[in-house]
Amino acid sequence: MTALAIPSTLQDSLMARLDRLGSIREIAQIGAAIGREFSYRLLEAISPITGTALKEALHKLVESELVFSRAAIGDTIYVFKHALVQDAAHNSLLRSRRQRIHADIARSIVERFADSSESAPAVIAHHYTEAGLSEPAAHYWLTAAELALSRSALAEATQHTGAGLTAARQIEDEQVRRPLELALLVARANSLLPFQETVAALTSAKSLLDAGVGSDLQRFSVLHGLCASSYFAGKMEDAFALARQIVEFADRQVDPTFKLVAYRLLGTTQVLTGRSREALESLQSAERYRDPDRQKVLSSWFGIDPGLNVLYWKTMALALLGQYEGVAKSSEQVRSELLNHGNAHTVAAGNFYTIVWPQFLFGNLDACESDAVALVTYCGERKVEHLKRNGVLCHACVRARREPTDENIATIRQALDSNRTRDAHLFESVFVAQLAECLLKAGNTVAAEAAVREGFAFVGRSGEQFWLAELHRLDGLVALKQPQPDLSRVETSLLAAMEVARQQDARMLELRAATDLARFAHEASPGLYPCSMLEQLLVPFADAEFSRDIRDARNFLASQVSGDVLVTTMATKPGLP
Repeated sequence: MTALAIPSTLQDSLMARLDRLGSIREIAQIGAAIGREFSYRLLEAISPITGTALKEALHKLVESELVFSRAAIGDTIYVFKHALVQDAAHNSLLRSRRQRIHADIARSIVERFADSSESAPAVIAHHYTEAGLSEPAAHYWLTAAELALSRSALAEATQHTGAGLTAARQIEDEQVRRPLELALLVARANSLLPFQETVAALTSAKSLLDAGVGSDLQRFSVLHGLCASSYFAGKMEDAFALARQIVEFADRQVDPTFKLVAYRLLGTTQVLTGRSREALESLQSAERYRDPDRQKVLSSWFGIDPGLNVLYWKTMALALLGQYEGVAKSSEQVRSELLNHGNAHTVAAGNFYTIVWPQFLFGNLDACESDAVALVTYCGERKVEHLKRNGVLCHACVRARREPTDENIATIRQALDSNRTRDAHLFESVFVAQLAECLLKAGNTVAAEAAVREGFAFVGRSGEQFWLAELHRLDGLVALKQPQPDLSRVETSLLAAMEVARQQDARMLELRAATDLARFAHEASPGLYPCSMLEQLLVPFADAEFSRDIRDARNFLASQVSGDVLVTTMATKPGLP
């Protein structure tokens, strides 16, 4: 607070009480510069009086009832009875004297209190800032931000990088200023700011890198952030191009971490653009460069543990390919490595990609719902907002699929809108398709049709194609639910869904579309149905029952008499299975 924030009558009263302290007033002022609380040891390190004289002054200060004291191990702590008293004492100092005191406090902590200097760099940074010493202030704000990132204290990291950038930009020496500014921008981008601020920080950092400032690791961290920002924003073409550039850069480096992150980024963009088989190969290449102990400490550089992130996207690719045993093995490995992991974003992402998402894809609604609730709770406690929104969306979709009420469907729309206002579009095709499916269940065919069209438009402009087969399948179901069903469109859309899924090796999505096609064929002409097609698609799954789609296909087959003939109207359809 400033003096202006204190009512004038109260300010006058507080100043009068301080004036009555006489020579003790300076001790109160130094204590106020230290903070609302100050220790005897630190006060003595910077006070003009020491020993018995200082103890007597503090005794009189306590008697004045402006501060009170309490014992601490090997020390005594003094506390201003009210923040207004501290503010009044601090504001009564002349600016030059106040700056000298803050400089003395910072130097004393660094030189004489090593335990504090290591654990509380933000305190030192604050005092250097108040002292007007921009260079050491920026250094300590950076240290404080990196410490906050290591503890997943993302809001703190954001505050520290903001203060650090303010300090750094006051440094006149360009050779000193630019490396500090770059490091602070990288830390700021990794503190999970709103998307636009993250991109702004990364763009500014890249400008410094392009000017010749920074290390290979900083350049790599910034390129990684720009690539990830592109696919989060639904710009898959840009993300894929950046990933290819990063792979070329990494292949020229010796450090395996570069290769790990580069091939992970390539695999991620391949998953999202519907190339899961290629993605799995890229992610397996990345996995060869994993070094969990060494790469765990790089979480603050990349916003997430880069080694574990490889396993997350590998699990995603395996799930789309329908390789359940691989999903289970990868998920178990992630669970074991996440034990006692300190990075909140890493933990939240691990839960989403290896627990919630597979259950969501495989249609195991009960497990998905409970896991999504756990994810939302964790993210709420640890302030991991974008993964919290994904958890909210998964939970909302599960509830609306069970009970397609207006309220549950509105929750999906609200969560989608919340992502869009933040320019966060990753997985939007999935959740728009889910919205369409829930609207169909609610009997709102018009709104479901609009949602499907919205999904196709998003895929067209974003390049996020891994859920395209589902949009074609739902397009067929929308056509079937029209007052006058368009049977040709139903057939064409379901066949398109199967073809897209087959091209993408998305086994679950192909089986899902094939079951709907078989059901449609049977209802159109009872007794004529493509049993052999479903039987062939089920062969790779043997006796597995891990997916709703497998169970639905088997249940349909069990309800039919054996037969291999398709509906006559489909017999000449190009590309028919």
